[in-house]
Amino acid sequence: MTSSIELANFAIVVSALVISVLGLLLAVFLRQMNRESRAFFLIFFLLLVGYTASATICQLSGTALLSQITLFTNSLFSSLLIPAITLYLLHCAGKSWQHSPLFALVMALWTVYFVLLVITQFTTGIYYYTPDNVYHRGPWYPLLLIPPVLLMMVNLLGLYRCRAALTRRQRIAFLIYFLVPLVCMLVQMFFFGLLLIVFGTSVAVLFMFVFLLTDQIERSFRQQREIANQRASIMVLQMRPHFIYNTLMSI
Repeated sequence: MTSSIELANFAIVVSALVISVLGLLLAVFLRQMNRESRAFFLIFFLLLVGYTASATICQLSGTALLSQITLFTNSLFSSLLIPAITLYLLHCAGKSWQHSPLFALVMALWTVYFVLLVITQFTTGIYYYTPDNVYHRGPWYPLLLIPPVLLMMVNLLGLYRCRAALTRRQRIAFLIYFLVPLVCMLVQMFFFGLLLIVFGTSVAVLFMFVFLLTDQIERSFRQQREIANQRASIMVLQMRPHFIYNTLMSI
């Protein structure tokens, strides 16, 4: 019989999948963002769809092998979101990722996580599925969560260092994305059961997208007003000599 936790988890992953698909559609059809930001969110929401779809399939899986595969892809897609957001943070701050110690540290931590994730598929020390498709955490399970937690903390530090180069809405957007999944991850680490991290990540990404979209629209309107004011000033300057000349000629 299906337990209440399983039903809650199914509702969570389906809601997260709907949110990620909605975000992807917004990124595809909205034209108010600049080309770089739009390309980033297209890739980001595709990763999020892969993440939430893997979590949904994992909940529906009836075999241990399929559950193991989908949990691996789920963890892989979720981890890829972190270097992606680091790249976009550096882009918004006007910094080059090729020479960024922040991005180098993030990639080093992500590599450690990926290696641990691969090792997990061949051992039972971190987590495993029994032949009857029951998930179990091993004694070394917290080891797998250390790199993602450190990745979020490193990104929070990077956000603090880049804060002067970002607008207020950009700072809020990145802060939401870094804090909400981090809190969900820490809660899920100690209270196993509900898949809070899946839902928290999806909601955080959607809020981040909305904040950054409104920030770009506002800046676009401000630039258009400045261009219009400059054109008006140029026209006034062009008209003044003609007005003075015509006045003198009339006199």
